[in-house]
Amino acid sequence: MALYQCHVPAGSLDADTRNALAEAITNVHAAVINTPTMAVNVVFSEHDPTAFYTGGRPNSVSVINGTLRAGHGSAVRGNC
Repeated sequence: MALYQCHVPAGSLDADTRNALAEAITNVHAAVINTPTMAVNVVFSEHDPTAFYTGGRPNSVSVINGTLRAGHGSAVRGNC
């Protein structure tokens, strides 16, 4: 099972955009790993826009963190 955590500033993505992004992440993962789409989980967490920092300075960025189960070789991990 894969888990993609999308940390975004609150209010930055509407439902249609979240749906499209979750579908795209799922489809890319399933194609690269050659796994069913049902094995891919995507979750969005909204944070106060002032909660993000880069180099010690405020930055209203979004972050996507992917976690794969153990057992994938470095060639697969490098493509995700």
